[in-house]
Amino acid sequence: EIDEELHDAVRLSAGYRRMAMVFEKNLELPRARALYEKSLEIERGQHNDEGIARVYHHLGRLAELDEDWEQSKEHYQASLSLKEDLGDEAGLAATWHQLGNLHIKTRELDEAVECYQKALRLELKLGDGEGQARTLAQLGLVRVDQEEPEEALRDLVRSYNLLQRLRSPLAGEVLSKLEELQDVIPPETFNAIVRGTAGETPQE
Repeated sequence: EIDEELHDAVRLSAGYRRMAMVFEKNLELPRARALYEKSLEIERGQHNDEGIARVYHHLGRLAELDEDWEQSKEHYQASLSLKEDLGDEAGLAATWHQLGNLHIKTRELDEAVECYQKALRLELKLGDGEGQARTLAQLGLVRVDQEEPEEALRDLVRSYNLLQRLRSPLAGEVLSKLEELQDVIPPETFNAIVRGTAGETPQE
């Protein structure tokens, strides 16, 4: 209310987004959508492409939660287009990753791999170790679904190594996936891939 009285568009838009995220977390999707739309209206009024791109990303995630796949894709694509024009590489990486997640849900696995690879290239460029680990883990899971267990193992080992260096609790989740692959890949092949991947960076 104070921001509205002060006509502080930046703070008002951010406030709407924060409130929307609370409702989104509680799965009160219509209320979250209404607040994101208010934020979008403000950003458009300010001709702030960075803010518009940010809201489109949120709206894409919201539509994804609502299982409105086509609407979600449209929002993500709108966000990507604006971020491309702005040169927002960190924002592009986040949205490519999220779009990859969406393609997994719609069982478009080749498209998911393409999105994750685009996200990974940007994360490597930015030196975003946590982002790389997350994307590699998702790539590994897609490879499992594509019945490419050896490629899955390589991606998951790289992810695990990064998470270990970052001391992330997510390392345990990735380790459980690696253990599942032990039942699929012959021991000699499994050990050879783990040894060969241990010292690699994602670029390799």
